[in-house]
Parts: sequence; C-alpha cells; structure tokens
Amino acid sequence: MTHIVGRFAEDNFIVNNQKIQISIDKIMNSQLIRTEELLSVDVEEMFVLLNNHFQGVKKDVFHNDLNNKNWVILIKDEQTN
Repeated sequence: MTHIVGRFAEDNFIVNNQKIQISIDKIMNSQLIRTEELLSVDVEEMFVLLNNHFQGVKKDVFHNDLNNKNWVILIKDEQTN
C-alpha cells in the first residue's frame, strides 16, 4: 500500500460565479488492486463517486467498463476510509 501524506489538494474553484479556495490536509492511502479482488462495497462506492460527479452515468455501462479493466487504484482517506 502506498501512503500519500501531507497537503493533498489546494486549488481555486469558481462556484456560482464566486471564486473559492480550498486547502485540504489529509492522509490518503492508495492501493493498486486487481479488479477481480475488489470488494462489492468498493465497486458500489466507485459507482456512487462517478455518478455524483458526472451526468448520465449508467450502472450497466459502469460495470461493463470495470469488467474490461485489469487493475484499479483505490484512494481512500485514512480517517474515513
């Protein structure tokens, strides 16, 4: 498991025509894992994350795409996992 420690993100965003700056200090853990070793909870969380950030995501298309992959990189917050 690879550990990414320290300032993970710092960026400026425009939200509702207002500029905001975020700065997040987190410890993130990453793991390279074969897709057949993914837990069902991880697959569901991956779908929810994708669906929350993109419009028109379809579960069957997501699963078909994932089934055509050999590996994924899981990145999780150390505190909340």
